[in-house]
Amino acid sequence: MVGEKIEEFEIKKSYWAPLIILTAFLSIVGTLLTGICGVSGGVGFACTFNIGVYSRPIYVASLSVLLPLFMYPLSRAKVKISPSTLTALYTVGLVASLYGIGHYEAFALFPAGFVRTYVFSPPDLQGLMMSWWWTPPPNTIDIMIRGTSTIDWAAWTPTILFWTVYFYVFFFFTSSVMLVFRERWIDVEKVPFPHTLATYETIRMVSTDSKEVKIKTPYIIGFTLGLVFVLQILLVTVFPWWPDVYAWRVNTSPQGCVFADPTTDTVASTIVHWAKWSKDPLSFGMFYLAPLEVSFTVVLFTLIMMILEQIAYVMGYYTGILSLTGCCRTWGGNVASNSFAWGPPFYWLYQSMIGGVVASFVMMLYHSRSYLAETIKAALHGGLKTEKGGLFSYRTIYIMVIASAVILIGFMSLAGIDFGPALAILIVGAFVNMLVNAYIFGHTGFMYMNSRNVAWEHWPFYFVQPEPSNYTTDWIMSRTFMGSGMNHPTQGVTLGGLVTVQGFAMAKLTRTKLKDIYMLTVLSVLVAAPIAVIGRVYIVNLLGAGRVPIWGGCDIAHLCDNSFDVWHLAPPTEDILKSSIAGFIITVALSLLRARFIWWPIHPLGFLIATSFSAMWFGSWNCFLAAWIVKWLTLKVGGSRAYENYGAPAVGGFLAGVTLGYFIGAIVGTVRFFIPF
Repeated sequence: MVGEKIEEFEIKKSYWAPLIILTAFLSIVGTLLTGICGVSGGVGFACTFNIGVYSRPIYVASLSVLLPLFMYPLSRAKVKISPSTLTALYTVGLVASLYGIGHYEAFALFPAGFVRTYVFSPPDLQGLMMSWWWTPPPNTIDIMIRGTSTIDWAAWTPTILFWTVYFYVFFFFTSSVMLVFRERWIDVEKVPFPHTLATYETIRMVSTDSKEVKIKTPYIIGFTLGLVFVLQILLVTVFPWWPDVYAWRVNTSPQGCVFADPTTDTVASTIVHWAKWSKDPLSFGMFYLAPLEVSFTVVLFTLIMMILEQIAYVMGYYTGILSLTGCCRTWGGNVASNSFAWGPPFYWLYQSMIGGVVASFVMMLYHSRSYLAETIKAALHGGLKTEKGGLFSYRTIYIMVIASAVILIGFMSLAGIDFGPALAILIVGAFVNMLVNAYIFGHTGFMYMNSRNVAWEHWPFYFVQPEPSNYTTDWIMSRTFMGSGMNHPTQGVTLGGLVTVQGFAMAKLTRTKLKDIYMLTVLSVLVAAPIAVIGRVYIVNLLGAGRVPIWGGCDIAHLCDNSFDVWHLAPPTEDILKSSIAGFIITVALSLLRARFIWWPIHPLGFLIATSFSAMWFGSWNCFLAAWIVKWLTLKVGGSRAYENYGAPAVGGFLAGVTLGYFIGAIVGTVRFFIPF
């Protein structure tokens, strides 16, 4: 862990206050803009055209790209802009987009959507909700539904406090854990982090201090293509008469996922697994920056799944599935036999997202055993006192992990969650799942834990939480944290680690002082999180939940897989266990083979992605296929120089162009709210 000394650049002291003010400003504006776009364009529009997060499969934090990009005019005017300044803006943008604004579904759920369920709940559940100290009075909820310009902030204060602390405690724990793994991932393994690499291309273009030779043409071409691509989508979305060149109105979700229709698609009426694919070129771009062996493995296992499922169909499984659309045969309509994703005989979801995740975590610890042992030794006995990046001593880092874990357990106790489920959420949700999700995201840019289905994420509760005869606070809140909290990263449980490690990855590229970036991240989160919660309460109250499309149009028990019904929909426990064990064994075997043989081409992360519900739901397999082919050709024909000088800059430019296009769309959506057209 002792390496050569590399010069690091600090964030100027005079910049700190403006950066924090900028975080607050962007969080306020972004949250209000999100609500307004929800009214003017609906959920699909607001999920895409915003300055928070767009694209569920790859989860781009818009402002992390836009803030460095917006410095380009100053760069052209010969104003000195250092990489460290742009890295600080990147960090502020990352936090503002992910914590201060979030994905639209996070905006729609916490806290207003969660509170709204009171109106649709039966009397017994209403009584349970009113026993929670963080629930506002019934009349306050009724007023929110109607809309008001006079908000009873005293009545909303407990709710605001609860959800702000919720974001804080999960941030500090997951962020502290990432401090432990930073050196291993960033310095030793050199995990690529495609989002960071792509945004770094913008920083290289904008920075006036960069001494690297800049080949601007690939970046400009990528930027132009990205902007034109999104503007076409915007025009198709806003104007019904605009030519639909991409067939975006046909069986296509806002993120570009296409579902197959067997009535018009001969392949879908023949092949079980032919359910979804993606026409999102940005997913292709991110996966182009991923390691070749990961993309190859995703393609390989997708092909294997197709073959095995077809054999199973001939043997009598998946009866009637070929008459279902792609969405229904993936999700199954809550019927296991209708779903190739989570139904018999393969139960892919459980192989990947239980067995595969646990195995990936175990192998992560195994391959890092010497490193972790050295950090623990340093924490207990001195030795190497400081983390290589100069962040904190390892003793301090481990104290932070332990202290934040205790605080997190304490908060969950205040939320009415018993110790057993709270411990499961801490260990599995905020530790194991967070690390594996961040690791996969860091390698591929794909957001792995990004879609709940039949409450798969609740599996630890089998061991610590017997099903009660009636709904309890423990049951509902534990499932809210473990299920809804992980359904979207910006819904809180795993987000802190993702934000922290991306800041570290960019700081490494720009040689910015790691401690500065970490402290800026912490301060920005402290400011952004409460603003997001307050802003959501404000805009939903102002416009009314009847106008702003938010979640909560059901009772609290049926919100986001909390109910007994969904719990009972899962396959038999023994089948889940068997499939999880199979996934565990496959992942461990692939990990050991890859560690033993340099030439081994099959990567365990590729297996996890291919068999995950997220990849099947978003239809990402063809983007991995295209990315693998193009990157292989790039390296084969032009070598690493072609990849670094042309391929990566083109992807970076495309990301910037797409993000700018979605920002323009958000402005258009805001204008449409005030001036309908």
